[in-house]
Amino acid sequence: MGRLTGVACSVLLVCGVAGCGDDDDATTTSTTSEVAPTSTTEGDELELTDAEVTGFAERAVTFGNLTYSVLDAHVTNQSLRSYADGTDPEPTATAHLILDVEVTNPTGRQIESDADAIALELAGDSLGVADDFLTDAAGFIPANETVDGFLAFEVDAAADAVLVIGAAPDRPARLPLTGPVPEAAFAMELTVTGTADGTGPTNSGAIRFEVLGATLFDDLPHGDTTSPTGERADEGEIFLQVHVRATKIGGRGNDLLGDAAFRLLVDGVSRGTFDSATAPTGSTATPTAEPGVAVDAWVLFAVDADADSYVLEVGAADERPGSIPLELPTS
Repeated sequence: MGRLTGVACSVLLVCGVAGCGDDDDATTTSTTSEVAPTSTTEGDELELTDAEVTGFAERAVTFGNLTYSVLDAHVTNQSLRSYADGTDPEPTATAHLILDVEVTNPTGRQIESDADAIALELAGDSLGVADDFLTDAAGFIPANETVDGFLAFEVDAAADAVLVIGAAPDRPARLPLTGPVPEAAFAMELTVTGTADGTGPTNSGAIRFEVLGATLFDDLPHGDTTSPTGERADEGEIFLQVHVRATKIGGRGNDLLGDAAFRLLVDGVSRGTFDSATAPTGSTATPTAEPGVAVDAWVLFAVDADADSYVLEVGAADERPGSIPLELPTS
């Protein structure tokens, strides 16, 4: 009896241990089944959007001797980084108006395309260029080159938007993205003539000065020089270039026809020229009057655009200079 009881107890003990093992397995299985797998709902994913600006057609505007040709205009939520790199489009939660542009510098000097001076006017707001470090359209444009790039603005619509280039005090350039493109007011050629005699500023002797024409510019027309107010005329100011033919009719020696030979009286106030060149696009050489020889000079001033009177004064200032009135339009 004692032995049988011990065997039975051993069997029950083994079964109990086995039973405990079964309970552990069941618990483990149950715990695992309670962990729900993670899932991504399709509605949470961003979709790429890209829409052309209705009514847009290619157009261009010039500011500071750089021409911005806008080739395409579209609103998209593509990341600007992927757009700049030309990689697969990456949608974002932010939309931008992107203007694909070419920036042309026809001059012999590098000129800055200043992103801080470029804005988009839209519904009374002025928006700056977004992430300008991603585009070649901002920064220095090399001489005699055209660069491809883009200008981006953080907006989700572009109806009646206007691209504005220029920050105060410069005269701004405005380009609507739709509708007609306004005609550029400048350069404006003027019919002005007149003749006066003055004294050579270098070796004396009489010089006859004949005005052949004049041109108004809002952008600096001469290379190899720096204007008092930069590459673009300021508001209320204009660049005036006067084409003069000078012939030395008395005395010996040559006379340099630079700053000492020309002044402009603007409402009676004398303004000096800041460049006198042998070509209409400017030059490093100074026009020189030689006895019996005619020489052409293009003389440049930065003056008030709305003065009542303009008089070109020629010859040495302290030797009874000649005077030639110029009729200029108010601009």
